[in-house]
Amino acid sequence: MVGHHAIASVHQMPVVAVIGWSSFNAQKHVVPELVQFSKQVNVIGFDIHPPAQNFNGVTFIPVSDSSCLAQKLKRLQPDVVLIETPCDSHPKHICIALEAGAKLIVSEKCVGWRVSQVESVLLPTLCSATPEQQIFIIDNYLTLELVLALHANAQYWLGKVKQLEVILFEEQGISQHQERFHFDGMTNFFHHVVALASLFFDLNDLVPVQAAWARHPYACVPDTYRAALFVSKSTGDIIVKGAVGKYVKYPLKIIRVEGERGVAVLDIDTNRLIAVNDGIFVEMCCDRDSGYGRLINSIANGVPLPLTLLSVESAMQVLRLLEEAHKKAVNLPFYPDGCDVVFASEKPCRLFNYNEFREH
Repeated sequence: MVGHHAIASVHQMPVVAVIGWSSFNAQKHVVPELVQFSKQVNVIGFDIHPPAQNFNGVTFIPVSDSSCLAQKLKRLQPDVVLIETPCDSHPKHICIALEAGAKLIVSEKCVGWRVSQVESVLLPTLCSATPEQQIFIIDNYLTLELVLALHANAQYWLGKVKQLEVILFEEQGISQHQERFHFDGMTNFFHHVVALASLFFDLNDLVPVQAAWARHPYACVPDTYRAALFVSKSTGDIIVKGAVGKYVKYPLKIIRVEGERGVAVLDIDTNRLIAVNDGIFVEMCCDRDSGYGRLINSIANGVPLPLTLLSVESAMQVLRLLEEAHKKAVNLPFYPDGCDVVFASEKPCRLFNYNEFREH
């Protein structure tokens, strides 16, 4: 991934507009980080609905629809636009932000509802964007500092990276609005796996060969579990193994990166990273961070943006891979022991022995 540069402001303080100000993610994660920099950035929130709570130093502007939003945003001429709306609204809202002249636009994942939607709605407007306008899709991790450390040191610690395995299992259930049907469940919760893979591999070289979705027998919503295998087009080797799920019996969140000379494991539950090869043993810990703090600090203080932001091109490739994986997936029984993954028309496939990494 190329480095992302900071955005210079034409205002005395950068004007940051948040579209979808009243959404759960904005109120819980984004806004608390923004208000810490209230003396360095001028924050304006836009939404159809009033926020559940107000924040000092922040102006909230109600809008009635996208046309109203476009008019008010163009009058404001913000430096930065953060998009916190549902993914099927992202292409339209990115277009509105571009037309308002924003220099930096950061949208929540995914870049859109489907690749076809992004191509028909966003790409025509993107062609007329000015060279200084930058657009990124955010895909943060609770252990962002460790993810960045692993990415920066992978070559030294592990040699050439050969394979990525990601398991993201959580206990809590999934609300109906998050998992409307198979594809939404795939994109919203498997996006992290493919986006993480983009730090180590060329996504254009990956193709899904197996995929599965399943429902937990005690869950009141569908699609609580999904998994996929991706191989390299050029070599045929398995490059990415991933499984994500909620409402499972054994919660577990682990990222494992295997290189030619060593292995690194990032345990998200304990905020611990371990890397091992013949000559190196590294152990690191960090405080849990949603990643928004680093993003907002970049905006406020003009420091480089996090490398985990995806370009529109990369985000479209993530969405394309997820669409391809979805075509291979079928409804299959859920395996509650947390180890076996069942793929369409295949025998059970064990990803890796989870407990082995908890014994370090």
